[in-house]
Amino acid sequence: KSQLIRSFEHFYPGCVAFKVGAGPYLAAGLPDLFVAIPADVPRQAQQLWIEVKMHPKKLSPRQETMIRRLRAAGAKVWVLTWRDRVLRSDDERVALDFIRLVAKVE
Repeated sequence: KSQLIRSFEHFYPGCVAFKVGAGPYLAAGLPDLFVAIPADVPRQAQQLWIEVKMHPKKLSPRQETMIRRLRAAGAKVWVLTWRDRVLRSDDERVALDFIRLVAKVE
């Protein structure tokens, strides 16, 4: 499992986290991961989409469109970038605490 999925499972017991695959029946541009956090966890997005990029790669036009559509529909979407062995977010206010936790899980 990816480090991000293990981190969610470690810090949010009971969550459902999985990699979203690609295929002919899935919408183009979906983020890499989907996470559902149990409703009893305070102050957390209950459903979260995560797109992970390795620097210097950028979002494709299809990914940008899908992320914009998901956010417009009220979904929480994080775009995380690995750069110099550090995970960075497009929304530091939302993701910073989780990114710090990820660094502690091996």
